[in-house]
Amino acid sequence: MNIHITRCGLAVLTLALLFVAGCGGGGDSSPAPPAATTTNVSTTVIDGIVKNALVCLDRNSNGKCDADEVQGRTDALGAVTLAVPNADVGKFPILAVVGTDAFDDGVAVAVPYAMTAPADQTAVVSPLTTVVQQTVASTGATSAEAARSVRDTTGITASLFQDYTKVPAPADGSTSAAMVARLIVLATQQQQMAIAATVGTAAIDGGTISQADLDKAIQKNLLDLLADLITALGSPAVQAATTPAEREAALRAQAVAVAQAGGLTAASAAVAVGINNQASVAQPAAPVTAGVQLTDFNFIDASNYYVRLLTSSLAQATADANNMTKYVDRRTRSNAGTVAKWGTGGDPTRNADLNWNGSAWVGCPINFQSASTVRDAQGKSAYSYCDQRETGRTNRSTFDVGGKTMSAVYAGIATGGYTNLVVANPSMLGTATFPVGSKLFYQTTTPLTQAFSYYPSGAQNAPGFSNVVSQ
Repeated sequence: MNIHITRCGLAVLTLALLFVAGCGGGGDSSPAPPAATTTNVSTTVIDGIVKNALVCLDRNSNGKCDADEVQGRTDALGAVTLAVPNADVGKFPILAVVGTDAFDDGVAVAVPYAMTAPADQTAVVSPLTTVVQQTVASTGATSAEAARSVRDTTGITASLFQDYTKVPAPADGSTSAAMVARLIVLATQQQQMAIAATVGTAAIDGGTISQADLDKAIQKNLLDLLADLITALGSPAVQAATTPAEREAALRAQAVAVAQAGGLTAASAAVAVGINNQASVAQPAAPVTAGVQLTDFNFIDASNYYVRLLTSSLAQATADANNMTKYVDRRTRSNAGTVAKWGTGGDPTRNADLNWNGSAWVGCPINFQSASTVRDAQGKSAYSYCDQRETGRTNRSTFDVGGKTMSAVYAGIATGGYTNLVVANPSMLGTATFPVGSKLFYQTTTPLTQAFSYYPSGAQNAPGFSNVVSQ
């Protein structure tokens, strides 16, 4: 017996659920429509309503809307819809480049800036989503973890992912999302003007600084300045403003002050960009060894100094079954030759502090171990300090300083604006060099949770109080 499968018969076998007509004539079958290859992702760009912003899916996270990335311009309502390839939906952050051809609440933008939103929270791109996304990018935290951290810092009780231009100001006394957002934009623009001339110059890693590099450096810096910006909102001038014009003038003055006090300069921008560049470079796995990290150093003279070290023995540096390593916090201070040593807190009296770890009040005596995950290839790690007194994420950029003079390395640290390493008289470093294999780490630490703490010493209390509970 010969079995012959006709072309039509084969089609019926393989597509039996789609076709019911036989092979004979007269059937009225239509081909199935092709499956959609893209998904429409809509977003709204706001400070106020931002028209004509360039919006894209930043697939390579370089802070630019490249020609091969899906992009569009916002309309008069600040809205735009991107046809995102299905495989990319929810995987990459949204970037909005607000140029001088854009309009913010109908007013032409005078100083350009950029904003972002997390990959899984794309409905709105705003200054608030920008600090959330910066937290995500710096630490590897989820958008929910990052948002919680930003809300804790700002005092905003509403969602950071909503369109705050469409809701009234909070009546419960909480921080106004719109006010915080506007102050972030003004501080961003102040820094843009201060460091614009560095475009095209060299960063400390040898790379050439681009506008996108500056945008990312400013966003990271503003995350560091966020608490200062919130303090600025409480200034008498801001609180006394009753008209939109008065409020704008007061916020602008505060933005200038905060940016001048802690913002990037032309010199520190070169350091910040170089650090960011290194953070994007995959690092080889570090050998497991005992080690010492100098995290704080303030040296006036041999009788007056402060040192903070994080130390790990070989056993502590070896990851356990949960991928956790251990370290010990060691602090030493000499005041006119009187030496004190302790483990946690800014003062020896704080070593008696307790914190609630979820089931009990615990303390962290001298030599108490804290824990952190093994760093990934991008230098990210999660930590639990002092039995969950504080948990968070860190991101580290690594520079090889072996063979370099200590004075040159210290000068770079100081130029970058870092104040945790201070030498009163840098000339005392002379021509000494770092041993081969020495590494300089620039690290961003972002707390995500802080436990309730009990200060039995009363060190931070007003006179007459013996203890305090704080979060």
